[in-house]
Amino acid sequence: MATEDVNEALAAAEVPATETTEKQPADKLERKWSFWFDNQSKPKQGAAWGASLRKAYTFDTVQDFWGVCLSSPFTYC
Repeated sequence: MATEDVNEALAAAEVPATETTEKQPADKLERKWSFWFDNQSKPKQGAAWGASLRKAYTFDTVQDFWGVCLSSPFTYC
């Protein structure tokens, strides 16, 4: 296949720019959710459970959930 044929095939298969640049509506969740980080590296003697918990991220859309889940090395989704 010649280079020109490949370029023509790619141009025909491209999605128009207006479809790719429009922002899709977010899929809202019923409630806000949060990921928490429990730093147990240096537990203090006698500290209450949850004393080392830190809120890492709060989200309220499906898109935000997957964005955090797929970009964080600490989540297993």
